[in-house]
Formats: sequence, structure tokens, C-alpha cells
Amino acid sequence: MTVGPEGSSIIGHPGPGMFYLAKAPEGVDLNDWDGDGDWFKIRELGPVKEAKATWEVAPGSNSMNVTIPQTVPPGKYLLRTEHLYLKSGIGQTDYYVSCTHLEIEGPGGGTPGPTVKFPGAYDNWDISIWPPFRIKWETDLSGYKAPGPDVWTG
Repeated sequence: MTVGPEGSSIIGHPGPGMFYLAKAPEGVDLNDWDGDGDWFKIRELGPVKEAKATWEVAPGSNSMNVTIPQTVPPGKYLLRTEHLYLKSGIGQTDYYVSCTHLEIEGPGGGTPGPTVKFPGAYDNWDISIWPPFRIKWETDLSGYKAPGPDVWTG
């Protein structure tokens, strides 16, 4: 992510985006919690279905948006936002990760899952993170599946 005119944030690279939530233990201040809980994915942004080689998150985008599912249980959460700039080869992909404190209110009632831990949620050899042939991803994204668990929709 780069900073653009008037301090606005501009996404500088194409690639997938993901959003995760993790509920803080009862009584824990979010400022003191390291996020070692159970994370569940609530949205992923991948290839544009109608275009073979276009990402939903494209260079020049200034946002990635998510709607919190209505059935998320009330409580204090960390929201993890990720954007990946895919490059070929192990150790070449750039990760852009940020967390935000949220307090979610409402009826809840859902059971989020599947859950993962960070670090450890991704396989080090996942081709969704380390594409073996970058040229393929530049011309056809139809087979791309974002890393991590399936999205929990509530």
C-alpha cells in the first residue's frame, strides 16, 4: 500500500484480499491482546469472474470493503485485513496486513468457522501465495483460490 495525494491510501499492486475476525477472550482489553485466538474468514476478494486476468483489488484502488455478517456473536474483535501481491517463487510474494479493533453488537447467534491461527493459517507451499508461473496468473486467473479457510457467511 502506498500513500497517495492528500494522505489517501492507494493500493499499488493487483492481487487477492482477505478479511478475518478473531474474538478476544472475555475481559481482555484489545490493546493488550496479541490475537492468538481463533480467526475466521468473512470475505475474500479474488479474480473478477467476467475478466480472465483482472483482480477485484487492482492498482489504484483506494479501498477494500467488507460487511460483517449479522450473526457474528457480539463482543470485542480484531479485524485482520490482508492484501497479497503475488510474485513467482518462494519468498517473493508481498504481504500487506493490518488489524483494527472492533466491538460488534447485535443478536449474533452464529457459530463462526472454520477457524485458523496466525501464524500457521497458510501452507508455506500454497500456490495461492507462491504461484509457480507468474505469467499464467497474468493471463488467466480462473483457477485461482485464495489461501486459508473457506469464507464464513453466517
